[in-house]
Amino acid sequence: MYFCLACLSSGRCLKKIALTVSDDELRNPKFLTDVRLSARKKNVSSHRWLDYLCSLYRDYDGTIFDHDGKEVLLDLEAFESVQIREWFRSWISAPDAGDKPPRLRSESRERVRLLATILRAAFPGEARLWGVEPANDN
Repeated sequence: MYFCLACLSSGRCLKKIALTVSDDELRNPKFLTDVRLSARKKNVSSHRWLDYLCSLYRDYDGTIFDHDGKEVLLDLEAFESVQIREWFRSWISAPDAGDKPPRLRSESRERVRLLATILRAAFPGEARLWGVEPANDN
């Protein structure tokens, strides 16, 4: 493997990339639970979530690709709603339903996709474990 001059000194590629959240991931209840818990750990109030996501996306210095390998620019229009603060509060802060898998309503699908994609880009180490079941509980 050959590195460009910028990456040669670190011994790894410094180009940051992230993938958009796929439909399969949105159908995975464990993935949804992990995204929700990760968002909850950020301790951002429902009034600040939209600004927080916009800032994370603005400050992301990498590239976001879809699963076909095409570069995408995220359209945050799904968050343009009068009740978006209530949606953030109800989706992120919703109590866990115990053993019942979380349900994703059709109108929330794109919002969750955008939220998870931006969080995945901003916090890749944390996002790497979303939807992953441990091999054992030891």
